[in-house]
Amino acid sequence: MALAKIFEGTWDQLIAISDEFRSAAKLTLIVPTQPVLVSGREQNDLSPQERIRLLDELAGKSSWIPTLPETTFERENLYSDELGLQ
Repeated sequence: MALAKIFEGTWDQLIAISDEFRSAAKLTLIVPTQPVLVSGREQNDLSPQERIRLLDELAGKSSWIPTLPETTFERENLYSDELGLQ
């Protein structure tokens, strides 16, 4: 499977770099119906450094999640009769 490349910008910015994707067989254009806000600001206003910091911050919040054993979600464990509910 081919990896997707993301082009982001205003219409004028995308037209300026259109040669990069002119030869693509198929394009998908996703237009948000309303701006995405991040800390009271539109996501489009974030610099690359701010985006990296935001992603690092989000990744750091997942460090407290415990690692569960692989057997946690096996059927026998999900539907066990430990509580006498069967």
